[in-house]
Amino acid sequence: MFRFLIIFLSSVFTLQAQEETKQHYFYAGAGYMLTAYGKPLDARTHFAGGVQEVTHIPLCLDPVGYYFRKTYRLLIGGIAQIHFDRYSAYGNRLQIEFYQPSASMMYFADVQIGKGLFFRSDAGPVLHRLSGTGFRSNVKIGYGALAAVGFGLEMFSRRVLWSADFSIKRIGSAYHRLIGFGGGILF
Repeated sequence: MFRFLIIFLSSVFTLQAQEETKQHYFYAGAGYMLTAYGKPLDARTHFAGGVQEVTHIPLCLDPVGYYFRKTYRLLIGGIAQIHFDRYSAYGNRLQIEFYQPSASMMYFADVQIGKGLFFRSDAGPVLHRLSGTGFRSNVKIGYGALAAVGFGLEMFSRRVLWSADFSIKRIGSAYHRLIGFGGGILF
């Protein structure tokens, strides 16, 4: 029994030591978003949202993020963000897209990366496109930032991060505000 306990404890400490030396992390996530668009986009979305039988799909995606471990609580890297908002009814559609490659940072308040309370901030250029039935706007360029707070859990042998984030994007003179709720996997 004593031998088993020694072997078990040594394997736990070995796994923990491997975890503490990991230097690179990938992140991918998805979630639901609430929107507050600037003018004149707000009038279009308000009208589209008021149509009966409208299908509304608001998604925020973080398809890929790559981070380097800076300290035992801090990750610094880059992430690609996509905010996708689509209204469709009676064969007509309105689609709003934001693509944002960003510099990103995650800070974990707990002693281990991927567990407990964390904060995330991103900033970078934004590409914006508006399309709909019968039209497609040119891509407009602006800039944006994101601030998030969340909680990381160990689930299914992976680190699952749940978060709420606030994003603001400036395209021309219009400010677009997005609030997202979602989850992701840090591996």
